[in-house]
Amino acid sequence: MLALDRVDEAWETLSNARDIAERYGSKRSLWQIYFEMSRVASLEGRPDQSQQLLEQSRELIDYIADHCGNPEIREAFLNTPRVQKALTAE
Repeated sequence: MLALDRVDEAWETLSNARDIAERYGSKRSLWQIYFEMSRVASLEGRPDQSQQLLEQSRELIDYIADHCGNPEIREAFLNTPRVQKALTAE
């Protein structure tokens, strides 16, 4: 939807996905949803909300990494391109 410049629809869709992921406790999905919501908030000129969502995404990434159990799995997760993108985003 973002590629089609349908920012409002993207926000609504992500909000619905967030509600579902929160209801199911899906941290694996939530960090990605928060990251994408952060991007949308930034595009809509809401830098404070964007930063808050980015921080929530990073907190969940840290939580997942801390609970991987296996150091190799942790490193593999932290080095994926999407995780790196979220960790280095401003």
